[in-house]
This record gives sequence, C-alpha cells and structure tokens, in this order.
Amino acid sequence: MSNGFLKDINTSNPLGTKGNLACAYAELMREIWAGKDDVVSPFNLKKMIGKFATQFSGYGQQDSQ
Repeated sequence: MSNGFLKDINTSNPLGTKGNLACAYAELMREIWAGKDDVVSPFNLKKMIGKFATQFSGYGQQDSQ
C-alpha cells in the first residue's frame, strides 16, 4: 500500500485533523491487509477519532437517539 493519498490531504484546514485521521486509517488498513496478525486492533484510529471528536473519547457505548 502506497502513501499516494498524502498528496490529497489538506493539512492547512483549521477545522480539520491536519491529516492525522487519514493517516491513522491508512495505518489500520495496512495492518489488516498485511495479514501478519490474526487480530488487528483499531486502537490508534479510535484514539485519533476521540481526540478530534470528544464525544467518542473513552469507551462508553454510543447509542443513537
């Protein structure tokens, strides 16, 4: 898997994640497709989502209303 997506990331958007979320997602995809492990944890992606959307930080269940 290449890093070709990096050229498309808008790192200057003050409302965005500066590419951190895209990079965390790409790393998860690399781990899944590498096939080295039977189980892959999305911990870093979850952590990054929680950093930029605090309602998803922690491990509480997210129910719809």
